[in-house]
Amino acid sequence: MAPPNATGVSRALDRTLSESDAESVAEYLLSFDWAMRDPGVAKVIVNGGMPLWLQILSLVPKSTQKGKLLELGSPPFNLTLLVKKFRNFQMTLTGATADDQPRLNQTLVSEAFGESHQFACSCFDLERELFPFPSNEFDVVMWCEVIEHLTENPVFTLREIHRVLKPSGQLILSTPNVARVENILRLWRSLNVFDPYHLGAILRGSRHSREYTLTELQKLLNQCGFDIEIAEDRDLGQQHYVTPIGILERVLEFLGKRAPGAHKDHLFVRAAKTRPFHWSFPADLFDQGHLAWHIAPVDREVIMGRNDMPHTGPGWGVARQGPEGKLMRLAGEVSDGYLVASQECGAVTLEFAGTGKQESTVTVEAWQSQRGQSRLLASETLPLTPKRWSAVELKFRDAAIADEPVHLRILAPTTAMVHRMALEPLPG
Repeated sequence: MAPPNATGVSRALDRTLSESDAESVAEYLLSFDWAMRDPGVAKVIVNGGMPLWLQILSLVPKSTQKGKLLELGSPPFNLTLLVKKFRNFQMTLTGATADDQPRLNQTLVSEAFGESHQFACSCFDLERELFPFPSNEFDVVMWCEVIEHLTENPVFTLREIHRVLKPSGQLILSTPNVARVENILRLWRSLNVFDPYHLGAILRGSRHSREYTLTELQKLLNQCGFDIEIAEDRDLGQQHYVTPIGILERVLEFLGKRAPGAHKDHLFVRAAKTRPFHWSFPADLFDQGHLAWHIAPVDREVIMGRNDMPHTGPGWGVARQGPEGKLMRLAGEVSDGYLVASQECGAVTLEFAGTGKQESTVTVEAWQSQRGQSRLLASETLPLTPKRWSAVELKFRDAAIADEPVHLRILAPTTAMVHRMALEPLPG
């Protein structure tokens, strides 16, 4: 679909818009005015963005019942306006400001269409901060044109998306395709495929940090606990900065568009939350050597092989099945785990078993830092039964404070199998 000719606003107030009429939709978007908006720049953005936004909109489910939709990365609100206009959702908006403001408020007014919208965005770091929303809250999460801006950990963001989605809720994702033919042409000419630096950007992270292939996105989402409903690459008729010159480049473009794999300009994925979340860091996206030192606890309870990756340090074996088919990891002579809870806790429960043929022991220590001082919460030597799981509660001398990691150190002269570790909140 070619970009619409968005030249101005002339529709009457009672004109019914259709999302299939790109020109009228473009006029609708351009009719909105707000402070510091440059009309000339807005026309360029809308002309270029309309095919993309309409394709994203086609993935947003239509429903007669009003649902809840979370949009990650709402400014400059063009897609927000389209979802409000053509779909039936109560929308929650988010953004990220360069000056770390917790809220971003924007008023959009269209005199031509008789509309006024007050948009309020919650602003937070998608890669590092827990989303300020309850679990199982949204029917749809739109994560469009955002993942390419993240700098180091999309898995944390996916964990939070999975948490706030309702069971069977849908994630809609779009992003440029790093394997697009235009990039192949750029490399052919020894040109760089990475974004230039964005000094002076109003919104944090406006530069593309890492783009993806369709295979990478599918693997990442599937391994993290989503079932793929739609995964496709599309050419949207948008302007290319590099076009083929001469016979060799035209042949290269021809072959690139017909080569195995996905080489069109843009990627679109819709996936459903149908399984528990699994912390997965695929080797083609994450350096596995550095990953062993990635410790960023967010959970009160850890099940080995499911959410252990950001909660365990060096000293552990790989996740695999143990007795009774339970997932486990082998603890070595010194193995560290990290848990965190949103409330005070008075104990930690561990489920483990021995690996040998005779009874053995394991020593467990629990530590927590408070005001820069490390304090010992508990230390106890516990019995290990060979090939049989035991759940043991280790009571703390003092309550573990909320929102601060508890460091568990497991000392096992003979290897222990560990299935589960969980902080136990104080009653009441």
